[in-house]
Amino acid sequence: MGTFTIANDTEIIELQRFLDKESLNHRHLDWSGIAERIAEGSVAFLREKGKLMGAICIPYDPAGNTWVRLCAVHKGGDPLSIGAQLLDFSLGQVHLRGTRQSVYTVCFWDWYEQLLKHCHFTQAQSIVTLEKRLQTQSVPTIPPIIGDLKLSDITSVDASSVAKLDQICFSPPWQLCGNEIRYAIDQTDYRTGIFDGKKMIAYQLSSQNQYTAHISRLAVHPQYRRTGLGSLLLMHIEHHYIAKKVWGLSVNTQADNLASISLYHRNGFSLTGETFPVLSHTDENTLTPCPSTTTEASTNLDLPQG
Repeated sequence: MGTFTIANDTEIIELQRFLDKESLNHRHLDWSGIAERIAEGSVAFLREKGKLMGAICIPYDPAGNTWVRLCAVHKGGDPLSIGAQLLDFSLGQVHLRGTRQSVYTVCFWDWYEQLLKHCHFTQAQSIVTLEKRLQTQSVPTIPPIIGDLKLSDITSVDASSVAKLDQICFSPPWQLCGNEIRYAIDQTDYRTGIFDGKKMIAYQLSSQNQYTAHISRLAVHPQYRRTGLGSLLLMHIEHHYIAKKVWGLSVNTQADNLASISLYHRNGFSLTGETFPVLSHTDENTLTPCPSTTTEASTNLDLPQG
C-alpha cells in the first residue's frame, strides 16, 4: 500500500513526464488544464517509497455530476492494483465533500475497462462518432438566416449566454460549468452563435486539427428546434472549414440521442462504427443512468491521448 498526497504546483513537470513516458493513462478531454486542476486540489498522487506510481483527477462538482479526468498507472506496476487504490481514494474524497456524486467516465482502453468493472462502475451510456467528407473543390451556398435572427462570432464575453443555453440544452452529466465554457471558447478556433435580439438561441464550438475539424459543441434552444437552425450552423461550419482546405468533419453524440444523430445524417454525416462506453459510479455503488440529451445537441469527446 502506497502513500497518497494531493499534487501541488511544484509537481507539474513530474506529472507531465509521468503521463508522457512512464504510465498507462486514461485522459478524458478537459477544457481545464492540468495546472488548473492541481490548483483546485483535485489531482492526487500515489507514491511507493517516494516513486510516483499513479495519478488521478476526479473534480468535485457541487451539482453532483463529475467525470474522471485522469487515471494514470505506472507501466511497471499492476494496473488493477494501482488503479483500484487510485479510484478508491479519489472516490472517497469526492463523496466526502457533501453533495452525493455521480461519477462518470468514458472508456477507451481494455485495461481501464477491466479496472472500472472491478471497482463497481456500471455501463450507463455509449458515445458514437459521426464523420463527413468535405468537398473541398466547391464552397457550399448558405441560405439566408431566418427572419430577424442574427448569426455572429462569439467570444469569452458571451460565456454567460453560452452557459445559460448549455444548461437548457444538455442533461446534467453533459453540461459545462461557467469556467469550462470560457476555457472551451478560448480553446476552439471557430465559434458562432445565433441570436434572437440579445438572446442566444443556438451555438457551436469547433476546432481544426491539421486537415480535419471536430465539432466540440452544438446546441439549439428547445423553443427553436425543427426550424433548421442546427442545419444552418452545420452549413456555416462546413463553409468555414472548406475555405481552410479541411477535408473532413467529425462529431460525437450519445448512441441513443436519435434527434442528434438524425440531424447529422440529414447533413451528410455517417456513423463510423466506433462506440465508447460511458460507465458510472455512485457512493452507493449503484447504477446511475446517464441521461441522454435527446435534442439537436452534440457533446464533446476527443479521441484518447496516450
